Amino acid sequence: MKTIFKATYYILLSVLLLFHSGCDEGFEEINTSIDFVSDPNLDLMLTPLELNMLERQYYTQGTYVAPLVGQVSSGSTFENLIEIGTFGHGYHFEWIYQNPIKNVVDFIERSKEDPELINYNSIGRIIKVYLVHRLTDVYGDIPYFEAGRGYLDQIYTPSYDKQQDIYNDLFKELNEAVAAFDADMPMPGASDIVYAGSMVKWKKFAHSLMLRLAVRILDVDQTTAKTWIITAINGGLMESNDDNFVVLYKPGSYYGQIQNGQPHIFIRYFNPTCTGRASKTQILRYFLVQIMYCVLESGFCV
Repeated sequence: MKTIFKATYYILLSVLLLFHSGCDEGFEEINTSIDFVSDPNLDLMLTPLELNMLERQYYTQGTYVAPLVGQVSSGSTFENLIEIGTFGHGYHFEWIYQNPIKNVVDFIERSKEDPELINYNSIGRIIKVYLVHRLTDVYGDIPYFEAGRGYLDQIYTPSYDKQQDIYNDLFKELNEAVAAFDADMPMPGASDIVYAGSMVKWKKFAHSLMLRLAVRILDVDQTTAKTWIITAINGGLMESNDDNFVVLYKPGSYYGQIQNGQPHIFIRYFNPTCTGRASKTQILRYFLVQIMYCVLESGFCV
């Protein structure tokens, strides 16, 4: 009886091993996604990066930050604006890290080793500075040096960095990005929906952004601020609306009709129904309120 049991056991074991070994054949090929892109085209990465780099930031900027600093009036009470745990407080933080930050870090990483992609790399570094400076201006100390490296380095809980260290690196990044531009290397064309591959305009924007950052630290570090102010001015700044860092929607499209040439804040927060553009009455009422406030508080308004 034991002999029969052992024989049956070994037969079943052999059959299982046979099926198990058979399952290994073609396993890697079957489980490899045909849609996976291991080496993405940077032009295809740049367009959505520019299009979505500030999408949905208005939840935080428009609902909470702007009313607190007096840029717009709000129907919310002060208590509601400062209430801990409110959805909008951290929405900009979450959106930026989950979307454009990780994408621009990947964009920079994929372009840093190839000399022919040096201009793409510079554009990526400038965009990253733009994204990060808005974050740190709102939230102070934030993850920066390790941010967006979950896929690349498996850093899933990046450390928070001091705002001063972040600002110092932002200046460095802008300076190095501008210096690295190479007129003999390719620039993006239609995929760059901000400047259409104009190296001159990217440099102007980088220096203008450098000037903005320098002015913001002028009261706390005059020496550093003046150094970068001089560098920015000497490098060349934006001179007209043609140099604006802006994404315009296609003419005739829904968003092109209601947003092109208009601050997003007016569109979303002056229309009670949030279904279209703000009315002239609503915008006029806002400016009248602001003017009256300035006059009553200080006797003048700028």
